[in-house]
Amino acid sequence: MSMKLLKRIVVTSPISSVVYSIPNGYDDFMIRVSARTTDATVSSTRIDMKWNAQATGYFYKNAQLTGSTLASTNSTAFFNYGGIMTNAGYSASFFSGSDFYIGSIPTDTLQVYQSQISDGVAPNNSATNTSMYFGGSSNETPYLDKTSFTLTPQLGNFAVGTTFSIYGIRKWSTVNASSLKATGGDVMYYNGFVYHFFYENTNFIPNQNITGLNYLIVGGGGGADYGNDNGRRGGNGGQVQTGTVNVTSGTQYPIVVGAGGAAWTNNPALAGSPSSAFSITATGGLAEQNISGAGAAGTLVSNFSIFGESGYFAGQGATGSTYSGTVFNGGIGGGGKGAGSGYVNGSAGWEFTGGGGGGGNDSGNASGGGGKGVVIVRYAI
Repeated sequence: MSMKLLKRIVVTSPISSVVYSIPNGYDDFMIRVSARTTDATVSSTRIDMKWNAQATGYFYKNAQLTGSTLASTNSTAFFNYGGIMTNAGYSASFFSGSDFYIGSIPTDTLQVYQSQISDGVAPNNSATNTSMYFGGSSNETPYLDKTSFTLTPQLGNFAVGTTFSIYGIRKWSTVNASSLKATGGDVMYYNGFVYHFFYENTNFIPNQNITGLNYLIVGGGGGADYGNDNGRRGGNGGQVQTGTVNVTSGTQYPIVVGAGGAAWTNNPALAGSPSSAFSITATGGLAEQNISGAGAAGTLVSNFSIFGESGYFAGQGATGSTYSGTVFNGGIGGGGKGAGSGYVNGSAGWEFTGGGGGGGNDSGNASGGGGKGVVIVRYAI
């Protein structure tokens, strides 16, 4: 099962930390960071990680390669070591790259250890680029339910242009084959319901009659514009269709998942494509629509709240700013951020939310395409 992008955070003014609340329905996570610090006193500095702001119970081991010199350390600490950052004394275009992998977050009190691995490389203007590799874990007594994690720079603040992309793998539970009432899509069980998640065109085939099948159909998001003045428009999110339908055993129900609209390149941006199921269609979002700043919020769908962006779908893409202007956020529900603040491009709408793309500008900051739509159904077992 591939990882799904859950959230992308772009730093538009220096910040001291990033906090992320862990959503329901996921257990394995990867955090991909492109970062630099505002501090210039050392050649590179680390990124520290804490669970629920917990201040004890961590231990780690790391290997650090600086130029051709290799060193290693291990220790207990008030945090887990993590990635690494380029400092403010080096070229403004230099950002480090770090990955955190957090596996199998415990769901019961029997597992009190939480492990993670991470790596990072910090480019600079010399021949002594630094690479670091970390293995760490935390131990809680009594057991601590993990609801959030915090990333903090060792020195300084996270500088403008730093980005955090947070990916997750859905939590799967074993379902007795006799409980499955249909085939098609990725199947998961959560809190008394079986979900069929469709991210590509296929069929949904029930093996028994189902009355009151819940469905969510979201069209692809619209692409965003690139230019000046009114030419920085974000795309609209796709249409959201929800409801219930009765389905018949043995019938093949075609599922169509709409693609997101392309961003402006040398041609105008495109609208998203429609998604459909059970003879119900959700149209794609229109391209190049938002000229008013932050994107409008999408639609909250409570029956499918473990998906999307905290249960929201089809957020509108934000307007792009000038090269040095404010970066506007996309609407909750996967809307892309707008361009601005130097190195920040407009971002694409989130995949499988139907979010609209974020606008670019005429100073070299690209616009984003719309996010792919999605079809999800569920039934009780």
